[in-house]
Amino acid sequence: SGGSLAIISKRHPGPDVSEALEMVGDVSGKPAVIVDDMISTGGTLVLAADLLHERGAAPILVAATHGIFSQDGLETIDRSPIEKVLVTDTLPLPTTGPTGKIEVVTVAPLLAEAITRIHKDLSISALFN
Repeated sequence: SGGSLAIISKRHPGPDVSEALEMVGDVSGKPAVIVDDMISTGGTLVLAADLLHERGAAPILVAATHGIFSQDGLETIDRSPIEKVLVTDTLPLPTTGPTGKIEVVTVAPLLAEAITRIHKDLSISALFN
């Protein structure tokens, strides 16, 4: 068992110039998981998914902490080769746009436990071990 790692980096070639994605690693015939801190318009995320798809990755899954889904982000993701997007409930899911590919995971129990530990003067780092 064990997996391999591919890295997609984003760079801005210059001011007001579209971002470019570069990828290192072999993803052909392998599932791909994109991990990000937040999804806003979904533009960069879909560029990365398209790159993975072109290189033969399948399925393509996404995990992100915050799902902002501004502008037409949900539609952009819905039209992409992304199979599923997991986001936390730190922000409400927009009520407009397709959400069939979006799955929301709650962080409420984690936050409740952190608050309890702070109140009782216990270790919070123990939550992540």
